[in-house]
Amino acid sequence: PIHHFGGFDEKKLKEKQLKYMEYSKKRIEKNPKDVKAYCDISLINFKFLNNIEEAIKNLSKAIEADKKYIRSYIILGEIYVRLKKYEDAISCYKKIIEIDNKNSDAYFNLGQIYFELKKYKEADESYKKALEFGCIHSEEIYRRLKAISV
Repeated sequence: PIHHFGGFDEKKLKEKQLKYMEYSKKRIEKNPKDVKAYCDISLINFKFLNNIEEAIKNLSKAIEADKKYIRSYIILGEIYVRLKKYEDAISCYKKIIEIDNKNSDAYFNLGQIYFELKKYKEADESYKKALEFGCIHSEEIYRRLKAISV
């Protein structure tokens, strides 16, 4: 999908997103196991059209096609966080770690959820793992770790 929102007016952006969605649907017609296309459609539905149900439906198809495609779980985790379904989001990020146990973003996102739930021990462990594996959100992590230790 088109992720760069700067410089577009709202109408042109919507047109581009919808065109990309149609392109992705055609890719799926040619290859029903095109997990990237399912994820692209899900992301447009989730972030741009706010159609959560459709986003989840396409992510289910992506996961069915390839249970190890991490991006599916990342998007699904984001959706669950937005819906405040934290246990489901935790499951998504843990699944990512099963697939790639050095995925710093999954550890960071787990830390964020645990912090939100005031599960500070788990947040601390997750944040430290994220740092260990080179998470780019180190400033945020250090700020949160400092808040936990106070």
